[in-house]
Amino acid sequence: MCFEAKRDNSFMTLFSSSIIMITAILSIPIFTLSLSTIDKIVLLSILLIIVVVLISTVLFIKYEFHEDYLYIKGGLFFRRIRYDIITNVESSNFTTADLLAGYRILSSKDGVVINYKAGIGSIKISPRDKSIFISELKKRIPNVKTRDD
Repeated sequence: MCFEAKRDNSFMTLFSSSIIMITAILSIPIFTLSLSTIDKIVLLSILLIIVVVLISTVLFIKYEFHEDYLYIKGGLFFRRIRYDIITNVESSNFTTADLLAGYRILSSKDGVVINYKAGIGSIKISPRDKSIFISELKKRIPNVKTRDD
């Protein structure tokens, strides 16, 4: 079963502002310094790669239930979390600070925090339908602790 990410305007505004700021900052040397054509091409290529990676991270988010693990993918970044290490799941309404901190593959303030016993220990995600997502997770992990807002 596959879930798409929920997207909300506040997150997309924050994300778009970040892209514009990064583009502006990285463009300053291209237009203010006297650089060779090759240097400008290199800087523009780096800028393009950064912007494409960031945009793909938000536009191509999915959460897939597999037989033994939950697969969370955002652009080039992904995480496989085995069901047996998930300890609890919390429905949450993230603040702006929550969107900027921690391990997250999300595109909405309305999301879920999954805590697990390995690596970073938790991840913030934003499945389109939280209640169905949490129900599906409970089917695969009957003893998982849950907390709804």
